[in-house]
Amino acid sequence: MDLFCPHCTKRVTVADDKAGQVTTCPLCSKQFMAPSLAPPPVAPAPPPPAPPPSSPVPTESYATGPAPVSPPSPVTSPTATPSVPEPVIELPPPPPGDYTQTLGICLKASWLAFVPMACLVVIFVLSFFTWHNIPEGHSLSLWGMSFVEIHGHFLAYTIIMLFPILPLVVLALVLDLGIAPAQFAPVLPWKSLAIGLFLGLTFLLLLYDYVNAHLIQSFNPITIPEKLAIRLHFVAMMSCFGMFWLHWRKPRNLPPPKLEAHW
Repeated sequence: MDLFCPHCTKRVTVADDKAGQVTTCPLCSKQFMAPSLAPPPVAPAPPPPAPPPSSPVPTESYATGPAPVSPPSPVTSPTATPSVPEPVIELPPPPPGDYTQTLGICLKASWLAFVPMACLVVIFVLSFFTWHNIPEGHSLSLWGMSFVEIHGHFLAYTIIMLFPILPLVVLALVLDLGIAPAQFAPVLPWKSLAIGLFLGLTFLLLLYDYVNAHLIQSFNPITIPEKLAIRLHFVAMMSCFGMFWLHWRKPRNLPPPKLEAHW
């Protein structure tokens, strides 16, 4: 018999001799009570046979014409067989001690398109705060590390973020909202991949500064704003790759991926 496991909600096949017993799910290896099989429906008794038609009584006729023809006997229709409803198999409640609540989130392009722009806006705000505490006693933001005490990786990070990435993110958001003309439709699947690759390049620059401060130097000059910017940068990069993945799945009519949490 085919059942739905109450733990993993997958369709599994259980032998009929396991009905009414505790069995193990072949997919998630958790135990649950298999429902008992309903008794087979009893076939209704066949209807009684119809009585044979009675022969007409011959009548004496003195006329010279043909004898009158008797009307045909009515044909009785067989009794309609009543339909028997199929038994409804109810799954037993989960045993105590297992997960009782589930939260699921579907990855959809309608809200995932706003994640890179939101992350870049927060990173831009954090760029005016202190990113490095210099031992001489003064602190520098991202702009100070890029244009005052020029550090090559910070200068490259700022230039790439301001010129290629920021216009591409704005253009991608406009295309996702449907404001741009239809001529840009062929580039829709590739815009997120291009932005993700640029974000991956600049993420390597931040990662180099993070590793240099923690593993090479004897002190840690990185402050909380830069640490937050690194994490937001990673979220923006992964959301772009997620958008490209959703565009790749759309022509194949695949269902949207879903993240579930059980507790």
